Amino acid sequence: HVVVGDGKASSASALRVTSTTLQALGAGFEAVTIGKAGTGTTWLAGKLDVGSKPSPLRVLGDTVAVRAGAAVTLGGSNLVLHGGKTVLLEGSLASRVATGIGIISTTGAVTMVAGSAVRSEGGHIDISAANGVAVTRLDASAGKNKVMGRVSIDPGRGALTDANRDAAPDIIARSISLY
Repeated sequence: HVVVGDGKASSASALRVTSTTLQALGAGFEAVTIGKAGTGTTWLAGKLDVGSKPSPLRVLGDTVAVRAGAAVTLGGSNLVLHGGKTVLLEGSLASRVATGIGIISTTGAVTMVAGSAVRSEGGHIDISAANGVAVTRLDASAGKNKVMGRVSIDPGRGALTDANRDAAPDIIARSISLY
């Protein structure tokens, strides 16, 4: 499998891509894809600072997971997490500037667990799954007197659920589109 960030790999044969490596790639490439669609497991783990390039950064795999305790910071690089079966968010994705974030599961579900969060700092957040979406906190706001982004969710044949199971707002955006 592939580990993106400074988190621990589960085996010696795992490929590790650190913040330093990503930022070095961004200096020479506009777009970077890590992993292969529908194949293997790709983790975002530990601290990961993507910066503003490469953009977009596409993270692919059969399963794509933002691991528990992961703190992924985006500096303007658009991010796409694309799992063939599953996309699991146990940690956080946060932006310093307006950043587009796409989260896609081709045949399975997109699942955020309690305590996880996605913050786009005014960028758009698009989530699409074949078989359900569970959300905790999707925040497309950008601060006082700034333009907010939109949130779009397509749970496919499944349901859109509140992973926190509470009455607190789960989505903050200029507009919300549900399909």
